[in-house]
Amino acid sequence: ENALAVAKRPGPNKDKLEAYLGVAAVAWQVKNKDEAAKFVKEALNLVKETKETISPWHLLPLIKLGARTEDAETVKDLAKNLPPPFKLRAQLEIFLAACEKSTGEVSVDALGDLETADKDGTTLAIAWNALAQQNARLGNKLEHNRRVFEDRMSTVTAPSDIIDRIRPMVDLGWYIGSMK
Repeated sequence: ENALAVAKRPGPNKDKLEAYLGVAAVAWQVKNKDEAAKFVKEALNLVKETKETISPWHLLPLIKLGARTEDAETVKDLAKNLPPPFKLRAQLEIFLAACEKSTGEVSVDALGDLETADKDGTTLAIAWNALAQQNARLGNKLEHNRRVFEDRMSTVTAPSDIIDRIRPMVDLGWYIGSMK
């Protein structure tokens, strides 16, 4: 309550946003999801109401926290207008949050935005790693993850060198997920 009162004090919106994000990040880190969600909501409201330009460096952590505490659709709109490198990272954070929240298999269709935007495959490889971890935690075998990857790559227009760089990340993700 004290943190909220301090963050709401009169002052520049940039400072308020930093305060909201700081408290939300700490709350999330100590697993106080309700408190994190409260501060994310305050930050989202501030961003919606302000006429000032918000730095992508502030929007990215808001998207990261917002995707984990709010409905991901709430923050997808924020990601749309970010400069390309920030947008790609924001799309990854939204996908990672979907994997974290899911109690079942995450559809490969959720990778669509990343497949379209990622030209070098690095971010997409991280996403496939997370997807493989999620599937492994559900008890899926390595062969299942490989088959899901190969099936998806047969329908996506990606250069073969990018596909070849992502493939080991699927195996690594499965291995990490099977250990949890």
